[in-house]
Amino acid sequence: MSQDKEKDNSLKGCGLGCLGIIMALMAISIASYLGTAYGSTELTNWCALFVLPIAGVAILTYRTYNGKTPDKVVKKAEMSLEKVRSPFRKEREMLVQEYKALSDPIKKTYENKVKTLLSPEVPAATTIENEQQAKLDALKPDFIAREGNMMAACLKAEKDECDRLREAYAIKRRIPEWLWKAIAALPLVFAALWAAFGLGTLSAYDVDYSPSRYWSANTIPMPHVTDGYQYVSNPDSILTQAAVDTINLYLQRLDDSLGIESAFIVVNHVEGGDAFRLAQDVGNKYGVGKDNRGLMFVLAYEDHDLNLSPGSNLETDLTDLACGQLLDVYLMPYMRVNRPNEGVVSLAKAIYAYMSKRPMPMMEEPEEAEEETTAEDVFFTILTVMIGFSLVWLVALIFIWQLYEDKLAKLKPLGLLQGPWNNDRVRPRPVYTSPFTNDSPTSSRSSASSSSSSSSSSSSWRRSSGSSSWSSGGGSSRRSGYSGGSFSGGGASRKW
Repeated sequence: MSQDKEKDNSLKGCGLGCLGIIMALMAISIASYLGTAYGSTELTNWCALFVLPIAGVAILTYRTYNGKTPDKVVKKAEMSLEKVRSPFRKEREMLVQEYKALSDPIKKTYENKVKTLLSPEVPAATTIENEQQAKLDALKPDFIAREGNMMAACLKAEKDECDRLREAYAIKRRIPEWLWKAIAALPLVFAALWAAFGLGTLSAYDVDYSPSRYWSANTIPMPHVTDGYQYVSNPDSILTQAAVDTINLYLQRLDDSLGIESAFIVVNHVEGGDAFRLAQDVGNKYGVGKDNRGLMFVLAYEDHDLNLSPGSNLETDLTDLACGQLLDVYLMPYMRVNRPNEGVVSLAKAIYAYMSKRPMPMMEEPEEAEEETTAEDVFFTILTVMIGFSLVWLVALIFIWQLYEDKLAKLKPLGLLQGPWNNDRVRPRPVYTSPFTNDSPTSSRSSASSSSSSSSSSSSWRRSSGSSSWSSGGGSSRRSGYSGGSFSGGGASRKW
């Protein structure tokens, strides 16, 4: 008894301590919400995932019987009912033995008479069966009446004992039933609140509702016009700043050492989805290239189109074939695996090496780019974990409730089984069996087959070129703006 009380007290203390932790965390979460929404989200997350289930399990153990654990109470109740039922079982066994003593000779007489027949003739066997069955039926009324009185007395005694046990071991409820259900639902409630808050935050800050812009020669910003060290136009922020800086470095070397002025344009969409047309229009509008030795590169990322075009006086040094090879070897492998940063940097290095007659960079087959972890990914991952943990918690909670539920409420009188006289009938037992049978075994077999098909797809990259009129211009090696170069349609284009 003392050990059970100590166990109950320890569980109660643990439950109260965890409940205090919950209240403290909720207060901190509310205070954090008033100051910063992010802190509230983090605290709610940790509270729902770790603290609440532990506290709930401890509080649920409050549901115990007076000084006893549920298993001990049920075991004691079953032993008490067995004591009540035992005298009635003995009395029923004596009644069964009495019936057998009277019915067995009748059944034996029937079997002996059937065996004396030369063959199991149906009329004779049926007559004997009816005679003996009539004698058995004459015995049953007295036994059925005595059995009914015995079973009624047993059920009444068991019912009275069940009522006494429920009163003696009544559940001592320390908190209301509705509060138990609230504790069970806390993880899911916190998960729902966290999901609603997180979705609102993502909608407010992380979702960009601005439509995609389609750039043309009249709208594309050209940083080189105001800053002579900037050769890359990256208005849609497809490239990282580190990649832009590296590309600018190689294009500046190309300009300073070889006099090849260039412009790299990287956007999501271009008007008409034609990177070649944009390269020609921008090159001619801004006059990219001193002495018509300019170089234009346009990458329309979401249009899956790109173009590399040399100025008119550069086509002899950078032919259409060379442009195509540079794109195929140093850029296209990266574009196929969605790695534009490495691809454009690789192309800039390769162009500088090719034009300066340096060794070409080594190229390895790039691997598929890993998707960057975004705020949406983190949010939905945590939400999935919270919901999954909450469901597991509810399953565990149901198991705990079954351990600490009112098991005596299900305690019912079992009564006695019916005696053999309720369904006791003499059955004929033929002693003759024909040696001939018409049964024959049959068997069947079945087979199944399956087939599979596979499909493959292939893609190709197109190469386009065009022509435009020439113009001439000039300029210094280090100043803002371009030098008046022109483009006549040379170069190469690719799609992926």
